[in-house]
Amino acid sequence: MIYVSRQIKVNEGRARHDPRLGRGEVWQGLVMKARNTLQYVPGVSYCEVLEQSGAGLVRDIEFRGQRARERVTFRAPERITFLRLSGRVEGLIVEEITGPDDDLVVRASFALQLADVASDSLEAYEFRSSMELDYFKTVAPAVAAMRRIASAQR
Repeated sequence: MIYVSRQIKVNEGRARHDPRLGRGEVWQGLVMKARNTLQYVPGVSYCEVLEQSGAGLVRDIEFRGQRARERVTFRAPERITFLRLSGRVEGLIVEEITGPDDDLVVRASFALQLADVASDSLEAYEFRSSMELDYFKTVAPAVAAMRRIASAQR
């Protein structure tokens, strides 16, 4: 099992002209990312929402040529959980909004396992490395997209 967690301070290092994001804007951005991950996650070439409700959605994705189904659960306004229901990779990803309103943090964590590979194998190590690079590259662009939307609405 691969366990990784990273966080980014949402309003740290922003340009003077960039809006300061509030909890609601960050939440809406994470929901938008969950509904259509194509714009945010390198390696995802397909994303279709199959079911949707106020509590979440079920979607099919293709990541690096591998199809998977995920149940995405919304715990507004603080957490989105992505549970793998099918595919070669088992486990879950959690995106959380933490911290006080004047110092918001987005934390992305995952616990994943290749279903047919030993945890201590070279393939598992390479998988972990590529997942860290691909997945955590998505957080900063997602925050930038949230800023663009916030700027347009203000």
